[in-house]
Amino acid sequence: MIRKIIFVLLYLFLISCSRQSPRTDSQKAEPGLTPDKYFQEIYKKKRLIKADDQLMMSILDSLSSTSAKQSFYFVVFTKSMNGADGFISEGIGQSAFNFITTKTDKFAGYFNSLPELGTVDLNNWADHILGEIQVSNENRVEKAVSELESLLTKNVNQSGEERKLIIEKLNRRIRTKAKSL
Repeated sequence: MIRKIIFVLLYLFLISCSRQSPRTDSQKAEPGLTPDKYFQEIYKKKRLIKADDQLMMSILDSLSSTSAKQSFYFVVFTKSMNGADGFISEGIGQSAFNFITTKTDKFAGYFNSLPELGTVDLNNWADHILGEIQVSNENRVEKAVSELESLLTKNVNQSGEERKLIIEKLNRRIRTKAKSL
């Protein structure tokens, strides 16, 4: 509950700050951009494009899409990790953690089959997931990483070897990054 209150306060603070400091056109998307066009821009540029807060937050919702464009939205969400900071990074971390723990096999399937995704993207997922673990488990990061590793391994136990390998790589990256904290 406290974490949600902090997130809301941080979000409100960042909104007020963003209105006080103008951004140049090279730093943000064009005004009046629709979510579909915004997602296309992220997809093409392979990084987060600064935009209206509501538009940026729509990236988080896209991850739970059940439309035929699920894999496209997954790639957009993944690419938006590149360049994410502040409140959007917090939201991405939380969404990434929720996705990986509930849709582990789907995650591994995307990383196994989508040519747009590579090592840098897997590292970004590891960074954001670990960030969420650090926020949620301040004094027990190592234990939380071990618990996550066990859960993810269990979630792909019945999957093909290629999917298990993706999860092993992700687990190894998270564990390595956690040890260097």
